[in-house]
Amino acid sequence: SLKIKAESGLDQCPVFAPDAGGCPFKGAVCSNGVPLVDHLDTRSILDVLVRYAGHSVETEGLAAGKAEAKTETEDSGVGRKRTASEAERHEVAVAEGLAVAKLLKEGTKVAHKAAENVHYVREFIHCRVTREVYKQNVANLYFVYQALEAAFDEHAAHPALAAIYYPKELHRTATLEKDLEFYWGADWKDLVEPTPIAREYVARLYEVSRNDPLLLVPHAYTRYMGDLSGGQVLKRSAVKAMGLPSNGDGVRFYEFEHVDNMKTFLKVF
Repeated sequence: SLKIKAESGLDQCPVFAPDAGGCPFKGAVCSNGVPLVDHLDTRSILDVLVRYAGHSVETEGLAAGKAEAKTETEDSGVGRKRTASEAERHEVAVAEGLAVAKLLKEGTKVAHKAAENVHYVREFIHCRVTREVYKQNVANLYFVYQALEAAFDEHAAHPALAAIYYPKELHRTATLEKDLEFYWGADWKDLVEPTPIAREYVARLYEVSRNDPLLLVPHAYTRYMGDLSGGQVLKRSAVKAMGLPSNGDGVRFYEFEHVDNMKTFLKVF
């Protein structure tokens, strides 16, 4: 825009001056015939994240960091060393992924604060949650995670979801089933039902899965990031409030047995 040109000084640049034809890239075409502006769109933050964020995660391991991104590490699934340009792209992808995560964090800040001040959460944090209330919460979470994880399984090949698809490390459905049996008994499947609000949540997940799977990303971010961080505080509160056994019964939902280091995994995720 004219305002941006003026603020950035581009209106003073002879290349961008109106009498010189304005933006020199406007009518440019790549060698393959694609307009340059369209080609540049493929270098957007989301596209870079989709194509490279999950690049060689399995080979590098969850402890891989920025220093390793600069070295020649094995490329996942192809059995060769990364070239310098590939390592550079990977480092950019890590930075872009962090940028997206930061945007999600900022964008959910108000909702996060509001959630912390809900009466149930305040009581939970202060170790005043009752068994009856908590077991219904477990039931609601079961239906939510069942829907979320079924959606991720269905769209596992989606380029945006593949980068954050960690079923072994993250999926909670099986752990919630153990907690449901602990609180509701062996016949829990015949007893549990979601509350109306939980039904709405589940319906939204199915809607997103059908119409725009990309929108599953913020749902996964909100749920799993919370479980791996603040959820560990809630686990201790639940154990203390309900006098649960120290072997983990009743709070399996908060246990991630396939995540060796939560802080490292959170960075990767």
